[in-house]
Amino acid sequence: MHSTAEESGSMVHTCPPVPKIPAPTSKPDDEAPLRYPETLGKVIEIRSTPTSGLGIFALHFVPPNTLLLSETPLLILLDSGTRIDPLPGMVKSLSYRYKPHESIYRSILYSNGFGVGKTATGVFETASRFNHSCVPNARFGWDEERGRMVYVSKRKIERGEEITVDYGMSKTGLKRYYGFECGCERCREEDAGADAGADAEVESASGSQSGSEHENEDEKAEPELDIGVVLSDALAALEVNDKKDD
Repeated sequence: MHSTAEESGSMVHTCPPVPKIPAPTSKPDDEAPLRYPETLGKVIEIRSTPTSGLGIFALHFVPPNTLLLSETPLLILLDSGTRIDPLPGMVKSLSYRYKPHESIYRSILYSNGFGVGKTATGVFETASRFNHSCVPNARFGWDEERGRMVYVSKRKIERGEEITVDYGMSKTGLKRYYGFECGCERCREEDAGADAGADAEVESASGSQSGSEHENEDEKAEPELDIGVVLSDALAALEVNDKKDD
């Protein structure tokens, strides 16, 4: 699980660094693309969810360790308080939870931000749409050298399934900073167990412990993330699909 700065009062979800990935091939004068390779519309799509606003969904079956998104931030805010003003139009269009004691700018940044390195927060056009789950089907990491956040599938993802990540916060933190209560399967089971009484709580705790053991086994079996290999496979697959479209 990636670490957070929740204890220090920050609500930004952070993540460990990942191995470097190749830079996009482009002419010197070309502006670097936000997403490389382009997976939006090919592997993933953004659409509405029943309860969580916009979310990211799989356009087709996705095997484990598949590249879902590699994206540069729209902007970066230093934790020292360096202000970026005005915000780009794309950033202003992002959803956010406004707090009276915060500026709208900072509310947008914190509601959509991911930690990039140890002392900064990045806001992303596409990645900001990933919703939280305590049992996510994707993981992510920051590539410091290339300046990109990389998202990879943790397990098989079915066509039309929402893709989620773990914000790395407690239930209290999610409620406090994002204004929602997690409704993932694990949390629903825990809530149902709590409502059923002390006996049910014991059974629920036992079931959760058993589930955690299975999850630990899954984590042990999960191969180490090699972003270079994932990126190469993604580029090859997209190239084949592009040729088919032609």
